[in-house]
Amino acid sequence: MYVEVDAAGTLEEVVNGISEDCKYTTASMKVIGPINGHDMMFIRDMCGVKDVSTPTPGKLEILDISDATMEETTDAYLTVNGVDYSSHEYAFCSFYLYNCQHLKEVFLPENINHIDTMAFANCKQLRYLEIPESVERLGYGAFVGCDSIETMVVPNSVLELEDGVFQQMENLQVIYLSDSITHIDNSIFLNDNNLSYVALGRSLREFNPVVFYNSPSLAFIEVSGANPYYTSVEGVMFSHGMDSLVVFPPAYEKENYEVPEGVTRISKSAFCNAGLLKGVVLPGTVTLIDSMAFFNCKSLADVQLNEGLTRMGFGAFGMPDGATAALQALRLPSTLTDIEGGAFLLHPSLASFEIADGNPRYTADEQGLLYSDQKKVLSFVPSMTAQLKMPDSVVEIGPYAFAGVQNLPLIVLGDQVTTIGDGAFAFANGTYQITLGKSTQKIGNLIVDYCRTLSTVYLFADKMEDSDIQEYAFYDESGHVAAQTLLYVLPGHTDYYSNKKGFAASQPPVSFFAGIREISDPDAIPSVIAADSPSEHVFGIDGREMRSMERGVNVVRLPDGRSYKYLVK
Repeated sequence: MYVEVDAAGTLEEVVNGISEDCKYTTASMKVIGPINGHDMMFIRDMCGVKDVSTPTPGKLEILDISDATMEETTDAYLTVNGVDYSSHEYAFCSFYLYNCQHLKEVFLPENINHIDTMAFANCKQLRYLEIPESVERLGYGAFVGCDSIETMVVPNSVLELEDGVFQQMENLQVIYLSDSITHIDNSIFLNDNNLSYVALGRSLREFNPVVFYNSPSLAFIEVSGANPYYTSVEGVMFSHGMDSLVVFPPAYEKENYEVPEGVTRISKSAFCNAGLLKGVVLPGTVTLIDSMAFFNCKSLADVQLNEGLTRMGFGAFGMPDGATAALQALRLPSTLTDIEGGAFLLHPSLASFEIADGNPRYTADEQGLLYSDQKKVLSFVPSMTAQLKMPDSVVEIGPYAFAGVQNLPLIVLGDQVTTIGDGAFAFANGTYQITLGKSTQKIGNLIVDYCRTLSTVYLFADKMEDSDIQEYAFYDESGHVAAQTLLYVLPGHTDYYSNKKGFAASQPPVSFFAGIREISDPDAIPSVIAADSPSEHVFGIDGREMRSMERGVNVVRLPDGRSYKYLVK
């Protein structure tokens, strides 16, 4: 149907004048002349929806307004969540075609300068749309949920992409971004599950690699050769001078990858979610593996870290909680002297380390435990560790050292341990009891965060200085720990720890524990060994057989049937 209007706001009158039933029977329409927000609301009605979600009998599939002009209105054409929307000249305004699920093709006016918030959102069948060369801005969520579009071309006139503009486009495979865009938001490609190719323009200089992590099919990134900030080599993105590897696409086709010689830095999250990657070789020029660099590389089994590497950041080889992974062993070069706490956060299969001769800081043992500073700091405990023999030299539990352990029902730290790092026992699901010894002086933040099975914490230390306890030491963001965990402290200390910084919050006043009790025997700090079943004979640390009453209280049965013996110091 061909419709020509002389004044904005008269489209409905003109269409009804053509035929009484064409409003709900027309499948294709071309409009010439001035139109405004009220006319667009009538077009929505023809497309099968009015307001934002009320269905109508409309069947419009093809809309051509390429020869129309967009006019302003003084009153609102639509109200959404209490917000009134008025149309503007030269603008394709907010919610104009939102949720028009019959639409398949749209031809836009050549003189509009922006496409506004949610303008085409949830147009599930929209398969063809060409953004005019006059458009300078694409608004928030403008194309979110446009599941049938496979290719998007953002013309060079576009200077700005707002948050989430292309997210949740299920069949989007290829996108070409404007040469004029200088930065892109983290959420613009969120959950674009089939996006495989991205072309970035010559002006792009600011972005966070996280923008690509929720596009699991992304296999190739092309950067304009004129871009002075970034470059790409065979689909992998680098800084322009090739000193930093910036983004390794999550679905890159090669299962084994050798980082080019000359690269000095694996940037933050560079290989994050690279699910197909099985092997990687880093040249000796690489000095830094930044935070989260290989996070969630579930198939990565072979990592070659060459001499020259000096630092590894938080979560560098970490995994999400509950994930599976292939990496079981890692060789650390002699030059590596700075591994940030949590570098192997929640890794479920990493169980052994080989330390190159001459490394001045790190050591490992046959249990797979990683230590630093002449075994003074316990840095990492493998997830599947079932028994722990910690040397007396350990005085500090490093940040996230026990994070994610699954088979240590009781974690007992002896009197020599003075410091507990941030997140030390986080996600230690399967741990029922944690004992902190008499010398405990410093406690970091969130040390039992998400430790959902924890029922008891014993603290044998005397009163502690506020300056040595982080404000959220025993706070649990998940809310599971405080609801079920009892804290046992020395006799006479219950009131002290009921409102102690790190053990409770002052705003609002609330304890981080379900309750605080007194320790019955302040001189007995238990250590634990595994046993298939409780023995009739239990011996103390001095070799003396314990009395029958002592035996009863020094064998613990867990809900899964396992049993453990206490050796009381």
